[in-house]
Amino acid sequence: MHLNLEDILARVRRRGRWTLADLEKTARAAGRGISEDIYIGWDRANYLHVWGSHEAKLDAEDVKARIPYIEKMIEKLKRRTGEREHK
Repeated sequence: MHLNLEDILARVRRRGRWTLADLEKTARAAGRGISEDIYIGWDRANYLHVWGSHEAKLDAEDVKARIPYIEKMIEKLKRRTGEREHK
């Protein structure tokens, strides 16, 4: 919504769910429109999901190496959407 991606959101609404292609296009657009850190974080998170969860090929060090990128992505998105972390 913050990036005016109505074409993607309309497809998601019609389909009733997100696809990997929708998420990829949204992450790329957020990388261009907000910060490249968002696309990099998405890439690391998706890799972690596939190779860490589905395929179980990553060890703890592989996971830990991706965490800073994912955290940076989340912080950039929180700032953009005005969310504050509740502690």
